Amino acid sequence: MRFLPLLLKPCAELPPLWSGYQQISFTEDYVTGWKEMYHWLDPTAAVPLPSSTPEPSLSQESQREAAQRHAARLYEQLQAAVAAEDWAEVIHLGGQIQAVVKEYRDVRRVVVVARGKLQIPRTTPKAESIRSAMAQIKKLHAVTSRHLLLWLVGIIGAIVVVWIIGAYLDGSVSPPISLPTSQPTKIPSKNVSELGTVCDGRGCNGEEQRREKDEATVVYVPAGAFTMGSDASDADAGSDEIPQHDVTLDGFWIDKYEVTNDRYVRCVKDGNCNTSKYTDDEILNDPDHSVVGVSWRDAVDYCNWAGARLPTEAEWEYAARGKDGRLFPWDTDDTSCVLANHWGNDGMCVGTTAIVGSYPKGVSWVNAFDMVGNVWEWVQDWYNPDYYGYSPEQALAGSETNTVKVLRGGSWSSLKRDIRVANRDYNGWETFSDSDVGFRCAQE
Repeated sequence: MRFLPLLLKPCAELPPLWSGYQQISFTEDYVTGWKEMYHWLDPTAAVPLPSSTPEPSLSQESQREAAQRHAARLYEQLQAAVAAEDWAEVIHLGGQIQAVVKEYRDVRRVVVVARGKLQIPRTTPKAESIRSAMAQIKKLHAVTSRHLLLWLVGIIGAIVVVWIIGAYLDGSVSPPISLPTSQPTKIPSKNVSELGTVCDGRGCNGEEQRREKDEATVVYVPAGAFTMGSDASDADAGSDEIPQHDVTLDGFWIDKYEVTNDRYVRCVKDGNCNTSKYTDDEILNDPDHSVVGVSWRDAVDYCNWAGARLPTEAEWEYAARGKDGRLFPWDTDDTSCVLANHWGNDGMCVGTTAIVGSYPKGVSWVNAFDMVGNVWEWVQDWYNPDYYGYSPEQALAGSETNTVKVLRGGSWSSLKRDIRVANRDYNGWETFSDSDVGFRCAQE
């Protein structure tokens, strides 16, 4: 530790707080101009190494390996924090990882989800945190910019050098882990068998296979009968959800996740799909978020291209609620932000779309994610408010003619009433698209 006195020497030149030097004028322009110098005030920001700090004696390769080992340990801690739903720790660790390496592509997306859980605005107001810190610094009496800069260089230099040497001397660290792919970080979920296993001659609920064209994972929904719609005693039920009626369906497959931007753009590149309306939006066009800004016709085009189709309204509701008539995909009446991305008890859970599969505690009985919340989902059927009064029991396919198509599931901006599995909505099928409307496919 012989080097510490040299590193901390600039601190000795810091004048007493009660000295009579001319006080700095911390105007808004000054704050803006010195924003980079005080970058360390943002806990999620990278700490720059001042140009005046001597380069460490380690080789570039050794430094890179040390940084990767450190990032690997932080990444393991991040995964544990996600599993524990400690969102503040997720944001803290995510900032540290991004300060060390840039290869962890899913870290930024996980931090976005964590910010949504804590209802932190999409873009962190760094200027506000800087102004708050500057207000505290203004209370220091007569600190000149020269001495303040020397003090900052000394402290930051000491922290950076001690960290690098400590990482290099730690011989117990395992080799760097392989860097993660663009797939979202998954929170451990309960096994679908805990929700009850139902099988037919083709398979059991939740069994998976991969669709060849777009490589989407699909889950099996076994044949069976269920009660569709709402009971008249339900105060939240709309007249178009009544009467409740039994429907019998053959087995089918449905997408485990809503169709993402990453998959949708493959159809666009093949010339079979129109471009999403939100391709220039950084969040809405995130590769692992559900595609939005697509019409019913766009959804049909994609599913046809992928060798699939849109689910019928009855298939969608059966995959979401199962045989026991539950109000939500899960088996309680709770609608907290742990279960779905919607408008929760304390406001919007995220305020925009989330990475698909981010709510494993709200998974349906066939292990399908985000059946409610996140985005509304187009289905095959034409909308008819009176159809439940005369719909057939076998292989319900929806009203044959009308002018608008059915939407199901609610979205990131929907209230509790709208994310009930029996709720029905509708809109124009050829041109309507919005920032909270997407889809998933089904197949025989």
